[in-house]
Amino acid sequence: MKLLTVFVFAFLAIGCASGQHTYTKDGTCLTCMNNPITGKPVNYDPAVDSPYSPRQKAAQERQATHSAGSIGFEVPYSVEHAYYVVQREFSFPTPLDDEFHRARVDPVDPDLRRSGKRNFDVPSKFRYAQGFRQHGDLYLVIGAKIQRVDHRTSKITLSYLSDDPSLEVWDISRSLRERVRSALEYYRCDSNINRDYDNRYRYSDPC
Repeated sequence: MKLLTVFVFAFLAIGCASGQHTYTKDGTCLTCMNNPITGKPVNYDPAVDSPYSPRQKAAQERQATHSAGSIGFEVPYSVEHAYYVVQREFSFPTPLDDEFHRARVDPVDPDLRRSGKRNFDVPSKFRYAQGFRQHGDLYLVIGAKIQRVDHRTSKITLSYLSDDPSLEVWDISRSLRERVRSALEYYRCDSNINRDYDNRYRYSDPC
């Protein structure tokens, strides 16, 4: 077995040193070899040959630097009830906080980012909240958009942004959705949830 390995290595090193490399259809060099210890080229000249196809090199240059996602779902609650439950759950900033106004300039919600007109607060019809908050053991920029469907139904769109590109978008989006659903269930019969006293949110006991 060792003899076969040495033979193959010698064949590749000698054959490819003369420029006779083997390539795939997309241009990947199959016979270009790097030293497994140092990582340096063994049988090709990096200035002339590359072990990667143009497509692979382009993909490496476009490697993600962040993770972002969003998820939308309907809930059987009014816009105001859903909005203040979300406010409480994530401790999102209030109108008295600077962070509240910064969210209007740079929303994480993809639709709001693309929109020229940004009406963030239309009581009973449309609400938006955003903040840099903890979710489990992660820290994310989280945005919550709440839109009226009818007098007792709202659509919530949760968006997030992270500087960790390895996060699974669906897993994070789904866990945010379940967190909000649990909070809505917890405060489903709180009649004071959407009342504002002294510009600060105050709540009665949950169900």
